[in-house]
Amino acid sequence: MNLREEILKEHSKNQTDKIIRYVGDDQRKFDELIHLFLKGEYRVTQRAGGPLSYIAISHPRLIQKHLKNLFQNLQKQNLHNAVVRNTFRLMQYVEIPKSLQGLATDTCFRFLNDRKQPMPSGAFQ
Repeated sequence: MNLREEILKEHSKNQTDKIIRYVGDDQRKFDELIHLFLKGEYRVTQRAGGPLSYIAISHPRLIQKHLKNLFQNLQKQNLHNAVVRNTFRLMQYVEIPKSLQGLATDTCFRFLNDRKQPMPSGAFQ
């Protein structure tokens, strides 16, 4: 399967589930997906976030070596809301190493204090 082509094929629950099944718990396939999420063009990064977060939640060991890159990615300007949302979604289910806890804390507070960031759905309910 060509992940990039599948991501661009359509944006649907069925397509997301197809990508999740394909990647499974395979580190090599997951690495390819995270590369698309971090380095792909706008539409690819937006659509790769959903499958990426669900796989990372189910198989947290796959994301460990990419945590620093994910936090560094959040430092970029003009990220699509889906990139931010899916990154923070998966972070709540993985153990953040001590070496990254300062960066994680700073990043979270920066987003919380940014009035331009959209309010997460379900907040304050």
